[in-house]
Amino acid sequence: MKPWILFFTIVALTITTAGMAQPPSPKPAAETKKLATWSGEWTYEGESKESPLGPAGNFSGKVTCRMTLGGFFLDCRWEEKGPTGQIRGVEIDGFDSVNKVYSTHSFSSDGGMGSGSITIKGNSWTFLVDVVQAGKQLKARSTVEFSPDGMNFTGRSEISSDEKTWMLLGESKGTKTPPAAKPPKETK
Repeated sequence: MKPWILFFTIVALTITTAGMAQPPSPKPAAETKKLATWSGEWTYEGESKESPLGPAGNFSGKVTCRMTLGGFFLDCRWEEKGPTGQIRGVEIDGFDSVNKVYSTHSFSSDGGMGSGSITIKGNSWTFLVDVVQAGKQLKARSTVEFSPDGMNFTGRSEISSDEKTWMLLGESKGTKTPPAAKPPKETK
């Protein structure tokens, strides 16, 4: 093929494909917006009970959550001090628009990890998670109740080895840090 024919063929293909409509960018499902309830900075405290995962005692921490990856997922990062010491972790939550379920995946600095589902009914969120922690595989069930204004929550967590008998793991309460007020605009 002569070089000038190849050149014009490439130019013609480029012009043709450039004029073709690009598919629209995917948008998060409407249900994904519920995850934004957690967006912001939170402080929390509570009391853990003695369990196969550790001793009883008080704990406190902070968590920062934000919608990420085009608004499809909630990314939460936390730091906590409790009876077993300092721990950090990350959790990613999302909505599966095909199966119509919320999912949660978490990882912590003590080697723990979990994966499961979230059920949201009004201000009540229930997490049902398969947990690997301290060399044990357990099922965890946590319920979080948000205040009507979404600025506070109470939580209760339980664990089970057989999903028939549940043991109280701990209870907590948390408060969302109000967003900083924007300074007033200067007028001239």
